[in-house]
Amino acid sequence: GRVLSGATVVTLALDGDRVRAVVLRDGRHVPADAVVLAVPCGALLRLLPPALAQVSPFRSLHALGSSPIVSVHLWLDRPVGWDSPFLGLLGGRAQWLFACAPGRIASVTSGARFWDDAPDEAIVSEVLSDARAVLPVLGGTTVRRSLVVRERHATLSLTPAADAIRPEAETPLANLFLAGDWVRTGLPATIEGAVQSGRRAASLVLALTRNPLVSARDQVVALKQREEHLGDDPIPRVVGVDDVEGRK
Repeated sequence: GRVLSGATVVTLALDGDRVRAVVLRDGRHVPADAVVLAVPCGALLRLLPPALAQVSPFRSLHALGSSPIVSVHLWLDRPVGWDSPFLGLLGGRAQWLFACAPGRIASVTSGARFWDDAPDEAIVSEVLSDARAVLPVLGGTTVRRSLVVRERHATLSLTPAADAIRPEAETPLANLFLAGDWVRTGLPATIEGAVQSGRRAASLVLALTRNPLVSARDQVVALKQREEHLGDDPIPRVVGVDDVEGRK
C-alpha cells in the first residue's frame, strides 16, 4: 500500500451506489475499492457530495454537537510529586491531575464549556487552586510557566438526542464505511469507542473485498451474529464473513 502525505481530500467521486475515488485538493482522483472515512463528523459533512449529504443517516448529522476538552500544563518553581502518577479530583473544575515530571503537572477537564470565554490566566488560577486543595505539597509553589490547550470540538456531546442519531459503520454506499469515536459503538465518545469502530470498519472492508456481491447490510448482520457467538476477537469476525460467502 501507499501513504499519501500532504494529500487533502476534498470530496468523493461517486458511481451509482459506490465511491469510485477520493478527490484531492490538487484535482487528482485516487481510485478505491473501499473507503473508510475516519474523520470527525464536521469534516465528514464537508467531504460528502451535496446529494449524498441529504441521504439518511447523513442528513441528521448536523444535529450532533461537540464538547470541549481543556488541558492545562504548569511548570513550577520546584520539584513536587505524590504517590500516584495521576489523581481524579472532585468538587472543582480540574478533573484529572497528572505528575508529568519533577516540577511539572498537568490537568485535563472534559465538557469544559464553562471555560469557553475565560482567559488563560483565570483557567490556570482555578486549576492551581483545585490542585492545592488536595495536594498540600503544592502549597507555596509558584507557577513559572503555563500552557492552556483548548480543544473546542474534542468529542461528541453525547446527549440522548445525539446518541439516537449516531450512525453505524455502514452507509448507503456499498463500499463506504465510517470510523471514529462518534460512530455508534455502544460506547461514549472515547478512545475505546474509536478503536472499536475502526475494527468494525476494517472487518467490513475485508468482507467487501473478498466478496463484493454481498451487501454491506448483510455483512453487518453476519458480523453481529458472529460477535454474539464468538465475542470480540477480530479474526473470527472475518471468518464469519467467509461463512456468508459460502452460503452465497
